[in-house]
Amino acid sequence: MILEDKNRTLTALDAYNFYKKGQFKPVKGARLNLGFSSSVYWMAVEVPPVTDSTYLIMGSPLINLLDVYQYHKGFLIRRYQTGDHRKFASRPIPHPLYILPLQTEKKSNSLYLIRVDKHNESLQLSLSITKAYEFNQKTNTNNFLNGILCGGVCLLVIFGLFLYVTVKDKLYLYYVLYLIFVYLWVIADKGYGYQYLWPESIYFASRSRPVFNCLFAIMLLHFMQAFIGQTKESKLYRPINWLKVFLFSMLSLFLVPVNYVAYPTLVLFLLKILLVAGLSTTLLMILSIIEKIKSGNREAWFYLISTLALLTCAMSEIMVQAGSSDVANNYLSNFGIQTGIFIEAVILIFGLAYRFNTYRKDREQLLIAFNKKQEQLTESILETKESERRIIADQLHDDVGAMLSIATLQVSTALDARGLSNEKTPEKLQHAQDVLKDISQTIRTLSHNLTPWAIEKFGIKKALQDLIYKINISDKISLESTMLGFENPEAYPVYFLNDLFRIIQELLNNILKHAAASHAYLEIIEHSDTISIIIEDNGNGFDQQGEAVKGKGLESIRSKIAFYEGEVELNSILQQGTTVVINIPIKKENPEDL
Repeated sequence: MILEDKNRTLTALDAYNFYKKGQFKPVKGARLNLGFSSSVYWMAVEVPPVTDSTYLIMGSPLINLLDVYQYHKGFLIRRYQTGDHRKFASRPIPHPLYILPLQTEKKSNSLYLIRVDKHNESLQLSLSITKAYEFNQKTNTNNFLNGILCGGVCLLVIFGLFLYVTVKDKLYLYYVLYLIFVYLWVIADKGYGYQYLWPESIYFASRSRPVFNCLFAIMLLHFMQAFIGQTKESKLYRPINWLKVFLFSMLSLFLVPVNYVAYPTLVLFLLKILLVAGLSTTLLMILSIIEKIKSGNREAWFYLISTLALLTCAMSEIMVQAGSSDVANNYLSNFGIQTGIFIEAVILIFGLAYRFNTYRKDREQLLIAFNKKQEQLTESILETKESERRIIADQLHDDVGAMLSIATLQVSTALDARGLSNEKTPEKLQHAQDVLKDISQTIRTLSHNLTPWAIEKFGIKKALQDLIYKINISDKISLESTMLGFENPEAYPVYFLNDLFRIIQELLNNILKHAAASHAYLEIIEHSDTISIIIEDNGNGFDQQGEAVKGKGLESIRSKIAFYEGEVELNSILQQGTTVVINIPIKKENPEDL
């Protein structure tokens, strides 16, 4: 039987008098859901005479203040004074629930009056009387099942930490934190936290559930976003982030060391707001999963199945905690939430394994594509070098070889017996000398094209200045230039500077040969992490979809730039000119210059 004390002022004697007057109301069913209330409740229990040790069990581990009185020989005797607002040692039997040993009369019923104070919070109650040995058997069974479920979750947490350490993916850390916080909420909700983790902390005993509620809701949303790959493009991304900020604010309020008993209205308001935040968390999570499923995200299916498994298993226990009397007393009504969390965690770990396997396959495909690109790049570089060798061979054969033949002929005719006295001999020798000078100049030019001597001697800046000077004195084109940086020529490998020079040389040669431009501009700047090159001309331009883009010269340039992991952008408009923009990341040879 139950009596509501709306003013929270009744004493045990007042409650006894109301009981004698028949003002206590009978309780329907074994469980009672009083919801959020600002009242204190008195319960009256008549216990028949018993010979064996018997317990009165309060089926809720979350009662702020619990005072138990027995009417004995005309007096009200306070037998027990306990509750979450008192230290755990105040409980007569150490147990998450309130287990109250009964002292009964030998020949008549014993009356117990129980004051239950959880005002301004949600209150669900159940009362039962059981033999001590039956209770101990049930406790042993429950402890065994709790140990299995808790051990399973601990193994998943350890496995998640192992994956995080080995893979270095923060998603596994989010998974571990979610499991830790949600299970801390479970043990706080079932009273194990107060029994084993913070038995001396009255302050935290009343705050543990809302604190862990906020923490696991935050990690649930954070892990869900990372697991299904939700990005800023989603319409739900910003509302979820705002909800996480709100939950952090609620967490801060619950952790403030203030005696909330002095502010009952505020406590009631905060708990109702937390309930709304929990419902919002569930709604946003489900909407996010559905959104990803519609877009073809397979990982979202794992999350949906795990969530449905949790809700299915937990429904019976939630209904029991809500005070429903229509739920059978079975495994799920006692361990539904823990079982649901364990099944959810197992499904999610399979989802993480699937996600990792997909990631590994994608990386393998990227690696294959990268290797193929590297092979193509190497082949292109080799072809370019072979082409350059052919050009050199042709030049040596056609120019130098022909001129050597002429010089040899002139010298041989001048040196034969008849030629020594011939008056044309000096002329022939002079002609041979001129040819040899031309050969020397040709070989020198060819050598400079292969390896510009000015780079090694004076640096790339001076080599480019010499190239620009030679182009300008040809009077074929006006070439302006801007060069910044490159003050330390030893900061780069020589082969890199040679390739850089050849890239610019090839682009300028293309302008001279094909663009018919009157003006060109070269800009090369050394930044802290990049070398940028811009070459522009006002020439004929070309069709970027045509064959000119696929020429060997441009392919050679692209190969060299790709070899150094650079980027090239080419824009050309017919009859207006061409612009080439190149960016090459810096990899300096001298470690002090990095």
